[in-house]
Amino acid sequence: MTAVLRAARRRARRRDRFVTNREMNGPRIVRARLWWRTRRQGSLLQAPLRVTGAGAPTALDRITIGRRTRIGHGAWFSLVDRDARIVLGSGCTLSASLSISVAGSVEIGDGTGIGERCLITDHGHDHLTYLEPALTEGVPLEISYDTTEARPVRIGSGVHVGANVYIGPGVTVGDGAVIGVNSVVTRSVPPYTVVVGIPARPVRTLVPESGEPAGRP
Repeated sequence: MTAVLRAARRRARRRDRFVTNREMNGPRIVRARLWWRTRRQGSLLQAPLRVTGAGAPTALDRITIGRRTRIGHGAWFSLVDRDARIVLGSGCTLSASLSISVAGSVEIGDGTGIGERCLITDHGHDHLTYLEPALTEGVPLEISYDTTEARPVRIGSGVHVGANVYIGPGVTVGDGAVIGVNSVVTRSVPPYTVVVGIPARPVRTLVPESGEPAGRP
């Protein structure tokens, strides 16, 4: 076996191991242009990056990233529908392995920080589409990937989201709120409020009796 053939086989195995195909990561040209556009405006989008879903081919028109925003490696933008939109504000710090799955819209305000391995989604998995026919009509049970109706998610400015947090459909997180590590947020969070737990519940307010936001937590 020649050295050229051995090298080609090593490259093929490496591609399989690290999953570089278009179906898993989205169009390469879109990812490259999104990275270059953010770099030109003073932001940082670290590779690897995944941009998938029906809206992936037009992701440059569907994803807005503000200036001086930093997004860690392993980010996954799943644009489930062709009209899905993601708007990220300026001066944000979004840590590694962030996942945003959107069928309608997800917005994150200026100066917000999000920890590692967080999932933000405006829709859920519609289990009835495959469970109901199986239970009522005897259709063989086979999972489908239909989604529930999208409900917009908005995260305000100056929000601190801990690691491993889930933020679900229809949630609005007010400015200055703090979400604790490992929390599951299924209800809206008032501004300047600390929430923790599964499901996340308020444990503290950052607004003193004077009614003005506290300078420090």
